[in-house]
Amino acid sequence: MPPKIDQSERRREVTEAAIRILCKAGPRGLTLRALAEELGGSVRLVTHFFPNRHALLDAITRQMIEDQTAEVAAMDATPGLTDLERLRRFMLWLLPTSALEMMLERSRVMMSAETEAHFDVHKLFDAWEASMRALIEEHVAPLVPKPQLPVYVDLMRVLQNGVVLSSVEHPNDWPPKRQAALLDLVLTNLSRAVSHSDTRARKRH
Repeated sequence: MPPKIDQSERRREVTEAAIRILCKAGPRGLTLRALAEELGGSVRLVTHFFPNRHALLDAITRQMIEDQTAEVAAMDATPGLTDLERLRRFMLWLLPTSALEMMLERSRVMMSAETEAHFDVHKLFDAWEASMRALIEEHVAPLVPKPQLPVYVDLMRVLQNGVVLSSVEHPNDWPPKRQAALLDLVLTNLSRAVSHSDTRARKRH
């Protein structure tokens, strides 16, 4: 009797293969046939789990967000971190400080240029953006007054996107040390601004 196949594990293999294709070939390259070839099987193997491209992209979106959320939760579980250290660690995790991360970010930038032509991929990016902003907000919220939270979330998101784009366009100019130095400068000024704001608020009362 052949060994029983874990359906959830097999489904995950399919979505992981699809993510690899997206990274290598962009939205145009993600077809059911290309995915079957990546898996070394037939199209029927893919359609058994995902009847069409729309269902496949929905699954990719969910898996990417679930994996990201779980990884951040594990990282945040480190004992003894201050709120500022927790934010710094998270923001460094978002930056392309390794060759693998650089490759993934280069692929993401390439895919983003095609979102308008591929509405289903556009939806993936919308979901990814919402998830990313929620995680940033979670890490920034303990550090800033609530009325200022949206603008600081914007600041962290723009910082991340700016460093990513600069690193993709000029990788030799943006080594990990320079990325970390820019992040530390922003976080130092954030901490000072919040501290100054708190001092002024106490004086008024």
